[in-house]
Amino acid sequence: VGSDNIGTNDYLDSWSPVGFIYDGIAGIAPSRLANNDYKWEESRKSEVALELGFLQDRILFNTNYYYNVTGNQLIDFALTPQVGFEAQRANFDALVQNSGWEFELNTVNVRKKDFTWNSSFNLTINKNKLKKFDGIENSSYKDQYVVGESLTIQKGYEFLRVNPDDGVAEFRDLDGDGDISEFTDYVILGQYMPKYYGGLQNSLRYKNLELDFLFQFVKQKNYNVPSLLGVAGTATNMPTMMLDHWQQPGDTGPGQVYTTGGNGEAVEAMYRYAASDGAITDASYIRLKNVSLRYGFPKRWTGNIQCRATLEGQNLLTITPYKGTDPEFTGYGFIPPLRIVTAGLQFNF
Repeated sequence: VGSDNIGTNDYLDSWSPVGFIYDGIAGIAPSRLANNDYKWEESRKSEVALELGFLQDRILFNTNYYYNVTGNQLIDFALTPQVGFEAQRANFDALVQNSGWEFELNTVNVRKKDFTWNSSFNLTINKNKLKKFDGIENSSYKDQYVVGESLTIQKGYEFLRVNPDDGVAEFRDLDGDGDISEFTDYVILGQYMPKYYGGLQNSLRYKNLELDFLFQFVKQKNYNVPSLLGVAGTATNMPTMMLDHWQQPGDTGPGQVYTTGGNGEAVEAMYRYAASDGAITDASYIRLKNVSLRYGFPKRWTGNIQCRATLEGQNLLTITPYKGTDPEFTGYGFIPPLRIVTAGLQFNF
């Protein structure tokens, strides 16, 4: 299959007005480089699926595996700053693989006259990989991607320890030149797309009473809270975990020495820590996403009026080892999802 999911006339030069006025006339400046040579994006897709039903379809199992390889990706190709433009619309000279498994299981656990119980479980495992990129060493992507690795990898420093003598964080000198340098001392820290995710839903009914609830789960990693804030010791709010820090020779942290900014080595080490594997933690979670309880009043109570009471809740419970605001958001400054509880009565005349 092919795709040209790009804007119209993107192969032409573009100019945009600027805010500077000369002799009463607004000026214009170039905003896009021309490229007459880009082609269709191409994808080769394969998929196999299996559907099974047992016990008169009281147990339904579906699974599928997909394998897609895309070439000539139409993207805004990153350029070096000397060009004067951040990117140019072009074909990405690489092969990208996307593959994964999807599972779904639906069961009728109990089917009686007055009581029923149905369950539904789903699991998704997705992966991607840069299969081929000739000349990546000479491209603007050489420090971002690695052939054979996921497109969502993150590179950074390898954190070793907090120096027990001065309390400053230390990192591995990968090239052995005696200096910790950006990019040259970077290692692959991991990937930041979920390893797998899914959900479990149950629906129960007993006479006029109905209960539905959904658990959501995600296996992933995220940056810990200290790496998202300023240097410990400045007037920045810090989590309580930062109380366990270096204070005197012999201490090993895990937090490094406090500074108001005068300790240049500690400040520099903090920024390196924020770009290291020491700043990464398990952000997996299980969340009780939705709960719904409904009760329909018997007609002998209400006559010709249909009446139903409802009680619903969202984001009621989260189980996670993550110490930040919320494991679902991979950043700082986000408000966690609100816990919402609503109740109501519905009348039909």
